Amino acid sequence: MSEPQYEIFEAGDGTFAVDVHGGDGNDATMTGLASRQDAVNWVGEQRRKLGIDERWPEITND
Repeated sequence: MSEPQYEIFEAGDGTFAVDVHGGDGNDATMTGLASRQDAVNWVGEQRRKLGIDERWPEITND
């Protein structure tokens, strides 16, 4: 199983969204977050709920 990765992006309505890819194959998108920090906090909370390391590698275009 690959390590999940996420991407945070700004939606057209001024909110932020998180796309999650990898892991168990259940990709997901969380929308309607008020700020980039809210999106980062959401990712950390999901990791805590799963009982795994809160640090999750963000997808970069490098």
